[in-house]
Amino acid sequence: MHVDRTTAADAQEPDARGEVCSIQRSLDILGQKWAFLIVRNALRGTTRFSDFRKELGIPTDVLSARLSTLVDAGIFERESYQEAGSRIRHAYRLTRRGQELKVVLAALQQWGEENRPAPGLPATYIQERGGGDVQVAMLDENGRVLDIDDVRLMPAEVARGIRSRASGGSHPVDEARPGQG
Repeated sequence: MHVDRTTAADAQEPDARGEVCSIQRSLDILGQKWAFLIVRNALRGTTRFSDFRKELGIPTDVLSARLSTLVDAGIFERESYQEAGSRIRHAYRLTRRGQELKVVLAALQQWGEENRPAPGLPATYIQERGGGDVQVAMLDENGRVLDIDDVRLMPAEVARGIRSRASGGSHPVDEARPGQG
């Protein structure tokens, strides 16, 4: 079985456009569906290997490989525990970095509920205090919610030029390059 391992050198490798893309670096670690489902279950409170395996129906070798990748990436911490009469086992606890994936999973879930609805009630994100519903949104630097049509993904050099121009700087913006954005 092939196990994907990302090294620091891989994480800095430019894509076809010569960019070092944070989406690409993230997918090097999280690009398998099992990685997201493991994190999802951990957010629901699962910590033990046997529970992940039972809840997800994931093959043992795949679970072991994904957990190793997630531990190596600092998304989980591995903790040893031992029940009376049993061998030492490991529990997997989300780190702060792993907890931050809550936003990514909430966005995926929100998109899925709107664009790929299924019968029944899906799990939902609520505020810990107060129980209010939560939605993922894009905000500007002042915390205002932006319409999705007002947001564009673009190369850093173009964004830097737009920011500079907006703040009164004189950095030229190369908007004529094909394939940008």
